[in-house]
Amino acid sequence: MISNYLIFNQTVLGNSHKRKGLPCQDYSLSYRDSDGKFLIFAVADGHGDRRCFRSAFGSKIACEVLLETLRSIVNDVDLTFLETLFNDKKKELDFFYKLKLSILNRWTENVTNHYFNNQISEDEIVKFKIETTKGLTNDEIIKAYGTTLLGGLLIDGYLILIQQGDGHIFIFDEKGNSFDPMPIDKNCVANVTTSMSDKNALDEMRHVLIECKENIVACLMGTDGVEDSFSSLESTSNFYSDLIELLLNSYKNNEDLQSNLITNLDYLSVNGSKDDISVVGIVSKSIDKKLLAIYQSKKEELKCKQEINRISEKLNSMNRKLSFLENKYLEAKNKLDATSEKFDETKNQFSDLKKDYKKRNTFFSDLIRSFLLSTYDEFDHKYKELATEREKNSIVFKNAKKEYFEYKKVYDGLEKSKARLEKKYLVLTKKK
Repeated sequence: MISNYLIFNQTVLGNSHKRKGLPCQDYSLSYRDSDGKFLIFAVADGHGDRRCFRSAFGSKIACEVLLETLRSIVNDVDLTFLETLFNDKKKELDFFYKLKLSILNRWTENVTNHYFNNQISEDEIVKFKIETTKGLTNDEIIKAYGTTLLGGLLIDGYLILIQQGDGHIFIFDEKGNSFDPMPIDKNCVANVTTSMSDKNALDEMRHVLIECKENIVACLMGTDGVEDSFSSLESTSNFYSDLIELLLNSYKNNEDLQSNLITNLDYLSVNGSKDDISVVGIVSKSIDKKLLAIYQSKKEELKCKQEINRISEKLNSMNRKLSFLENKYLEAKNKLDATSEKFDETKNQFSDLKKDYKKRNTFFSDLIRSFLLSTYDEFDHKYKELATEREKNSIVFKNAKKEYFEYKKVYDGLEKSKARLEKKYLVLTKKK
């Protein structure tokens, strides 16, 4: 069974770290037992806090300690008892308590030894703006190597997974589904993460034991530089499903595989999180084109769903302005109609007055003619004012009408696009 799985790891320096001249604080490794009995893979993300100026070493030591500890378990423990852990919670907790304690103790011991065997360099002082290099407490020394850790062991149809801190694990099954089996760490919020350097790291460290016979086809995990490049965990899962296809297409040529991985992760860092990025995992060679097609269909489904949501949000934001423009257009129309009505009424009155003035001008006295002329001038002035007002309102109306209908055209177009996508999404989901 083990021989049917590919195993890989890859780490790239983050785009922001390249610009700032900082070291890569991620580390990853993968290990295949020479006798073909088990696979081990691990990834760690050293913290960017300047107090964690040795986190690049902390992440490397964490991965190496995990490898060392899991290998010792394989050699020292009869793993046939793994099956019993599913039915005995006490045994499970006891087993993983000892495993996590061993990992943490070894890591703490190794980073402490590293600190005392390696003086703080001038380069570290400059890059991390270290204020003091003397008299660090034990806690401060451990903090300097702060890192997350994710890792796994595949053996005898069982998958042991360990996690401290952020990052996500994705399990892919034979039906094309993916999920993160690890319990949620509620303390990992925004830029805050739990750490190997925490005083209560033993309580924070999570674990899961999975029976992975033929139904589990892949397990992939990465540092938060991966998920921070995407807007959702669904999108992150799609990235990993694409990675599965890349691995299956490239694994026969190790140089091609490494080159393709580096290219993809570099692109992700530059266009995504800007952070260091590491990925590790195992992938079954039994994944066929049919299953890859399901992954692609899910990717298309998510893309369709995200576009529907994007358009819906856009329509919601446009709706208020559309209502405003419609009211503005109708108000301008009503104002123009009212002005036009007044103008036509005054025009008719003025026309009648002109006729009456011409008719009476011959027969009436100068006094009457003066009165009629005054009335005539008054109507003439009013008529011209209304003509100007009507022209002004006509321009306002035309502009408001144009603006409203142009905006409504865009709005209606988006509604049609949304309807088409909803129809497509329905087809995609029915295929399941």
